[in-house]
Amino acid sequence: MKKLNLLILLIVILTGFSSCNKDNQDDTNTPIVTTNPITNITKTTATAGGNVIDDSGSYVTAKGVCYSTSPNPTIADNITEDGTDTGAFTSNLSGLQPNSTTYYVRAYATNSNGTGYGDEIQFTTMAGNIDIIQMETVFVAGGTFLMGSDASDNEAENDEMPKHSVTISDFRISKYEITNQQYADFLNAINANSDGSVNGVTYIDMANNDCKIDHDGNNFVVYPGKENYPVIDVTWFGAKAYCEYHGGRLPTEAEWEFAARGGSNSNGYIYAGSNNIDDVAWYDANSNNPDNDILDGQGTHIVGTKNPNELGIYDMSGNVNEWCNDWYDSNIYNDYYNSGTVVDPQGPSQGQGIYDRVFRGGDWFHPDYTSRVANRSRAHPTDVGNNLGFRPVFAP
Repeated sequence: MKKLNLLILLIVILTGFSSCNKDNQDDTNTPIVTTNPITNITKTTATAGGNVIDDSGSYVTAKGVCYSTSPNPTIADNITEDGTDTGAFTSNLSGLQPNSTTYYVRAYATNSNGTGYGDEIQFTTMAGNIDIIQMETVFVAGGTFLMGSDASDNEAENDEMPKHSVTISDFRISKYEITNQQYADFLNAINANSDGSVNGVTYIDMANNDCKIDHDGNNFVVYPGKENYPVIDVTWFGAKAYCEYHGGRLPTEAEWEFAARGGSNSNGYIYAGSNNIDDVAWYDANSNNPDNDILDGQGTHIVGTKNPNELGIYDMSGNVNEWCNDWYDSNIYNDYYNSGTVVDPQGPSQGQGIYDRVFRGGDWFHPDYTSRVANRSRAHPTDVGNNLGFRPVFAP
């Protein structure tokens, strides 16, 4: 009897081992697929996708993404159908629930052996009860312009001189400064730490009382009514990460000034869009705002509430300063420009002093001359301020 029991046990073990081997073999024969980061997140839509990098020997008959409000979605949940065979694909998600609903997404690919899945990514939809300004962009046709100032220019500073010829290639730039809601959505999408940091790097300093983004224990949320104000207290690293997450980058200092001047449509204004600063900028003399009192009744204003410049871009003078990609050098010309016209300058290879990065544009707190399109400023890339934000640029 004992021998019979042992024989039965041995058969069960061997059968289970064979079954495990078979399951593992099937798993290894399903397609190998990766999941793309989630972009273009709105109240009810988002862009996802993936890449089938190996069909594991059997033709891929279907690919796309599966998504759900519960973790580990499968093809039994919501899916997109984005073609067949190997290669990259883009998936458009629609009909999502608004009001900061968290979704879980995995790319999938199916062959005759079964379905393979990519890594899971989660994101959060935008709030649905407010009018969010999406990341609209403006096309900037390339051209040649005189960057900087001369001593004869009104209120010119030494680090703006001399004027010099620069040629810029085509690009696109955000029509508005990035808002609190847009940045909170980004922090949710990348699963940033509750203090606004990622891998030990501060992206936004939420400990500052003037920061209008908080964490409720589950998600980053914006103070009610502050959704469309420009995000502030963002480090250079946090601004750069946002731009790259959305497929863009921070503007070079030359690109920023070219766009602020109105590109090839420039009328040569002192400020971005006018010689009358009150037409186009929030600065210390007009920034009173009881709805957003940052200091002594003054503060930032909702983006896009002043007139745009010649290209239709808002707030490039005033409201908040804007991070640029370049290291700062007090000599705008000699140290990193060759004589004559230069094309798409990237700035010096390193900064000076404490290795500062450039920011541009002027802000709600400082006087009018700081909002001139030629004015230059600087800060360490880990610095934050209640008058410092950013906007991305993109390939044309």
